[in-house]
Amino acid sequence: MERPFWVAEQLEVALVEGLGRRLVWAATGRVIYRWHLASGVQRNREHPITFHIPPIGERQAVAPGMDVKLMFEMRDGFGERMWVTVVRAGRRRLVGVLGNLPVGIPRLMPGDKIKFRREHIIDIWRDDPTPELESELDPGPPSARLLCDRCNGPITDGERPGEHQIDPATNRPVPPGS
Repeated sequence: MERPFWVAEQLEVALVEGLGRRLVWAATGRVIYRWHLASGVQRNREHPITFHIPPIGERQAVAPGMDVKLMFEMRDGFGERMWVTVVRAGRRRLVGVLGNLPVGIPRLMPGDKIKFRREHIIDIWRDDPTPELESELDPGPPSARLLCDRCNGPITDGERPGEHQIDPATNRPVPPGS
């Protein structure tokens, strides 16, 4: 009984707002402005010197609970690299939950389910990296560390954001105790 009234109401809204805008809104993320995952393995083959990915053994060892970075790209060439928390890992496919808020990809939100393969993984978040790899690793999501507003350098333990010391000659952070 209510269905015909709902259909009439939707038709009225479409006529008032304009059918074109309503169709674009409905098609966004489904037909137009679609995103896809780019292959990290393929990108590494194209640019082996500058584009590094985790070794195949590390990608095969990805398990639920781990955070991995994937490349989301759109048809127009725009792309973002975002972190995904793995919730299910099969032999060929993995399922994760998006952890970032995309800047320019419509209809994709944090918490959305993402299906991907191990070839899409471009980085793996390591909670306690080995000292020899620590300098090479991506520092992770920006929320995981504090940065100084003036020099954009890391704030060390025991410092507050307003107490960060900067050398006026170089505009670089001064190590604590110097």
